[in-house]
Amino acid sequence: MNILFITPSEVQPLNGGIERTTYALSQALLTYHGHVCYFRSLEDGYTEQQWENYILEQAIDVIVAQGANKRITQLLPMLRHIVNRAERKIVLLFVFHSNPGVELITMDYTALFNRIIHGIDIKANLQQLAMQLSLPITRKAVQNHLRKKYRIPYDYADKIVLLSSRYIPEYCSIAGVNEDKFEAIPNMLPLQIKPYTGTKKKIVLLVSRMEERQKRIKLALRIWSNTPHDGWQLKILGKGEDLDYYKWLMKKWHMSDISFEGQQNPIPYYNEASIFIMTSSCEGLPMTILEARQCGCVPIVFNTFSSLPDIVTDGENGFVVKEGDEQQYVARLTELMNNEQMRRKMLENVESSIKRFAPQTVAAQWNTLFNELVNK
Repeated sequence: MNILFITPSEVQPLNGGIERTTYALSQALLTYHGHVCYFRSLEDGYTEQQWENYILEQAIDVIVAQGANKRITQLLPMLRHIVNRAERKIVLLFVFHSNPGVELITMDYTALFNRIIHGIDIKANLQQLAMQLSLPITRKAVQNHLRKKYRIPYDYADKIVLLSSRYIPEYCSIAGVNEDKFEAIPNMLPLQIKPYTGTKKKIVLLVSRMEERQKRIKLALRIWSNTPHDGWQLKILGKGEDLDYYKWLMKKWHMSDISFEGQQNPIPYYNEASIFIMTSSCEGLPMTILEARQCGCVPIVFNTFSSLPDIVTDGENGFVVKEGDEQQYVARLTELMNNEQMRRKMLENVESSIKRFAPQTVAAQWNTLFNELVNK
């Protein structure tokens, strides 16, 4: 089959989030099932006629619209019109790559002001600020807006794919729909990541987009500043609009034993690190936790998204900390840093615990869905 993935930004293996998961999935679909995958992003700026020409010229069988991105959602009615006009069957799928209701999450005010002062997407950040200030009054109106937004994929796509079955009732509750159009397929581990058995170092690792609203790197920095280091180092990988803000905070708080590494291939860093931390306010089903565990890093994460029990069991293969409990997070991080035997115990049976995220397993789920819908 010919599969077209539509993403917010250009697909590159080192990019985070949707673009990286799309690349990993396309590799697996080609390797295990021979599907030919094409990529087009919103950055291409196609008109409806250009989209139609491309879809027909490449003989696309399945269109996969990737994201919770507003512009991706708005593209669906146009794609449905193109699909309906086609003389051959074309399946249209929408994949929601986050926790339903992510739009209601607010952002740290100082980070917002920092963006505005430094001229970073001023209009969008002023809108975000206005939304946060008025949210207590306008919450019902915002929820009604989300209901309409979440209905668009339900009305125009053949299936909505979520990253966990736990998200299905949440999405349905927001959109006011039933569960008949949903499928749950998780993200996968990239093909190139293999279990690591080498020597580990006293390194705590954070791999993330440098974006405060969702990733809350400021919180990670505060936790690190309250944790006794005792020879340990925190390495942070990633790029984004708030990177300079985090570097400023590091200097303001006189932080030590910390380095910002920029956007890098994370695998060598996973291989040397012993602990992986995440402080996100929400996630879909983060590949970084899966990758870290595969490479021998023990994760610590706040319980801020519903798919978390699919990948981390508290006290068994990592630590899950109650949202907002920074003291407990510091205590868990300190405990792991001081107890190598505990870290080793939590990494036992890694292969069996992440088997369901193996490329061949996840690719098989997608292949089954493609065949069911194309041959329906």
